[in-house]
Amino acid sequence: MKTGKKNPNAIKRTQADAVFDVFNTVFMIFVLVIIAYPLYFVVLASVSDPYLVEAGEVWLWPKGINLIGYKKVLGDARVWTGLRNSALYTVLGVAASLAITLPAAYALSRKDLPFVRGISFICVFTMLFNGGLVATYYMVAHLLKLENTLTAMILPSAVSVYHLMVARTFMQTNIPIELREAAQVDGCGETRFFLTVVLPLSTSLIATLVLMFSVIRWNSYVDALLYLTEARRFPLQTVIKEILLADDATQQFDSGTGSNIITQQQIVTLVKYSVILICNIPVVIIYPLVQKYLVKGILVGAVKG
Repeated sequence: MKTGKKNPNAIKRTQADAVFDVFNTVFMIFVLVIIAYPLYFVVLASVSDPYLVEAGEVWLWPKGINLIGYKKVLGDARVWTGLRNSALYTVLGVAASLAITLPAAYALSRKDLPFVRGISFICVFTMLFNGGLVATYYMVAHLLKLENTLTAMILPSAVSVYHLMVARTFMQTNIPIELREAAQVDGCGETRFFLTVVLPLSTSLIATLVLMFSVIRWNSYVDALLYLTEARRFPLQTVIKEILLADDATQQFDSGTGSNIITQQQIVTLVKYSVILICNIPVVIIYPLVQKYLVKGILVGAVKG
């Protein structure tokens, strides 16, 4: 039975709190609109009549539905080949990056590792100074003979020092040294400790790295320009560039509205809008999935003191 008594520990909200909540809500809605509307406009522009888009008549919904951009992009066999290649490079690239980054980060997080300070300094030093693009290309393409190979798209960018330092810091702050000492008492070796203790406690880190590496690999563009010359090996980003610069874009198409002819420049614009969406769909799909494991990893990986 309710007694009508108020909770003495309840925080009393003032009028200033209510004003702050209203202001904060309005501000966040404003920020959401600024971020979301450009993406929404790209969707509208990719399916609208380019004449109406250029005239500024497309704002909240598409007008003069036109799918020429998608037909041109998806109707090109090179796009599907590039999509397959990008997916392959992304999966293998993320796996390679994790296989190198996580053990290296664990080793650098160990204060008893000989010369750990010097090794960390050398790693960080490469973030400021490196051999340069020409030297990197010569080493990969000529010394290692990796031109036009799958390895050329995976190996040169397998390690990111920034993500290595992030992983090292995470392990230093979230893997207590007492766990390692207890494991050693029970006869657990370094490899087993890393696989059975460190990795399960680093689920949130792994999820974050997977997301970061996936976005980087999927949008990778420079490596293909440097190391690939065979069209059948091009990733999606390079294929899209080839489509936009292709000579067959000079022809004209009926806009579908019955009165206008779409020019070369308008076709290129439609293709660009369509490409933006096609290239970002995999990232939009993977992010919610990784985010779920990210939150779960934070809870599972928490160390209760």
